[in-house]
Amino acid sequence: MHRAFRTTLATVAVTACLVASAPQSADAAGDPRPPLSDLVSFNNINEWVARVSLLFLRSVVDLTYQDITNDPYANRTTVTGIVIRPALAWDRGQQCRILAEQLSLSFTELGDWDRIAIRLELTGVTAPLFCLPPDAAGMAAVSEIANLAADRVFVDIDYRMNSSAMRTSIHATLPNLAAVTADLDFAYVAVREDRDDPVVLELRHAAVMLDDMGLWQKAKKSMLPEITQPDVAAQTAAAGLTELFAGMNPPPKSGAQPQLDSAQAAFVQSAAAQVRQFVAKPGTLMIETALPQPVRLNEQTFNDPARLFAMMQPVVSGRPATRHQIVPAAQLRAALTAPANLSNADKLRIGQALVLGIGAPRALAVGQALLTPLADAGDDEAALALAVSLQATDPEAAYRFALKVGTGETSGLMDRLEQSLTTPQVLALQSTALAAAAATMPSPHDFVPVTRVRAQALAHLRGSGAVRSYARAYYWALLGEAAGDQAAASIAGEIETRMRHRGSAAATAWQAAADQARTDALAHWLAADYPATLVGK
Repeated sequence: MHRAFRTTLATVAVTACLVASAPQSADAAGDPRPPLSDLVSFNNINEWVARVSLLFLRSVVDLTYQDITNDPYANRTTVTGIVIRPALAWDRGQQCRILAEQLSLSFTELGDWDRIAIRLELTGVTAPLFCLPPDAAGMAAVSEIANLAADRVFVDIDYRMNSSAMRTSIHATLPNLAAVTADLDFAYVAVREDRDDPVVLELRHAAVMLDDMGLWQKAKKSMLPEITQPDVAAQTAAAGLTELFAGMNPPPKSGAQPQLDSAQAAFVQSAAAQVRQFVAKPGTLMIETALPQPVRLNEQTFNDPARLFAMMQPVVSGRPATRHQIVPAAQLRAALTAPANLSNADKLRIGQALVLGIGAPRALAVGQALLTPLADAGDDEAALALAVSLQATDPEAAYRFALKVGTGETSGLMDRLEQSLTTPQVLALQSTALAAAAATMPSPHDFVPVTRVRAQALAHLRGSGAVRSYARAYYWALLGEAAGDQAAASIAGEIETRMRHRGSAAATAWQAAADQARTDALAHWLAADYPATLVGK
């Protein structure tokens, strides 16, 4: 099926290209007509895709709408006045009609090659209780819930092309009831054809959170009074979970009592404590994993619930683990009024929180002021945070801080920043950073083995293990090339190719840097007597 789909898609694409490039007859009769190539525009193609998607959706569920707008440059489609009529087995009278004021569907912005992002958002959703199964509808009616409503429902999917990591977030706000949020964070996601495990998942973190907004007060009306007491509710939850896990585990030996493993026992204990707290004072109830490192999940894992639970190690808590990273108000005030009184560790932690918006509201100027002295003193974490926070507003400053890191962690970031900077700017910034790190570089008078020569060239080219500098990478590559090393010669060729087609100003700046690199390489070659040493080896 996949091959057939790809073949059909390729045929459509080729046909469109042929139609767009077909010559128009000069002798055509009738009124002048625009060329067919005008129809094959980006905007039209985007509209065709939207129409086909709606037709596909209607093959799954009955759907109508009032209006639709499309912005191809923002990759966003908005549909208003939606009516969905799902086919439900229990809704024989077809009374379930889901209404939504607006649906918006957004994809990754054009030009962002590093990620695939999808965001679906529904606002103003209402549905009658007929859309629920009869038992659930009866419980809702007893709880005096007249219909189902959601102010906002959204699904966010963010897939990173470089690492194959993916994060998914689902949220629904139900007025006067609850807000429900689910987050899945995968370190690696891949789909492979013709494999026993076609989907590969490496889970880093998972969480489901419920914020009470009146749900408990309504739910109590359908419960026995004693169950609504904190201690009784906790005991009931613990007993139910213990029975559930005992039935999920392998059968015990004859006559033995079912036993819970450590992960199950910890979950039961945390669940009982949080249920007691929630019943006494309704607030937040959360289930999340506590994984020291990502775990790989496959079909066999999902078929074994006990093993899956042991791998994921979930716990119940009253707040997300991320809230433990929140900066205390006293420290935040100190950062704003008397930053000199903070330790370097606190400056780094608070500065990162302020520039990233995690643990404190995003305040770039304040966070950058805390981090800049640390980065200038050689703190790689501070320099990385500054580079990331400045990339959209000040690419030159961001590049300067990224150069300070000197690890492969900023290689991709520097590549992106170089697209916003001119070659003379890049070479000047690299030269300044290289001069600051001159004390850590090998002496230009000593013999350096060819293996290290090649490693130096590669390190400076990538900015991993050494300051990124195309001039210094070229210098070491010339030494390696002269010694007969083909890998070094390849690096020299890569740099020359990179600089060849960047305009006259770039050519002039690179020519000066390249001439100096050649002069320095020849001087090093003679001072260290490479010919005699290489022959002697």
